Amino acid sequence: MQEFTPKVYKFHNKSTDTVIDAIEELWKWEAEYLDGTVLKQFDDETGDFHQMREIDRYKLKALRIVSSHYKNTYHLLVPHDEDFELKIIHERTRLQIGTENDTGWFTLFVFGWETLHAKQFLVVCGETAFVTSDYKRVTV
Repeated sequence: MQEFTPKVYKFHNKSTDTVIDAIEELWKWEAEYLDGTVLKQFDDETGDFHQMREIDRYKLKALRIVSSHYKNTYHLLVPHDEDFELKIIHERTRLQIGTENDTGWFTLFVFGWETLHAKQFLVVCGETAFVTSDYKRVTV
């Protein structure tokens, strides 16, 4: 498999009215809304980068986790109820695995949501993915 070569997107910082470069990530989110529209973290059609704070949580149906390098696509459905207080989470962390003489670093991409009553996270490392309710306790 070829090495991942990230694209460069544009982010318009509205508070400072400046445009800065945003480098594509290996795994990225797409917000799928109840009406069928989609907001992409890295939008190939416009060349724009979007932040999670731009997601309309009240219209969100699912988070799609996609990669332009790997073929897998993952879906995290988002709950809707009357006590709806949704927090969306996206983190990237490095995890060191191995022995003293043979150590490797791996990047974990975390995507998920929390409400007052439930939480669900998808953790992706390379082509491997798993779902957990407590991603901060992930060990290998």
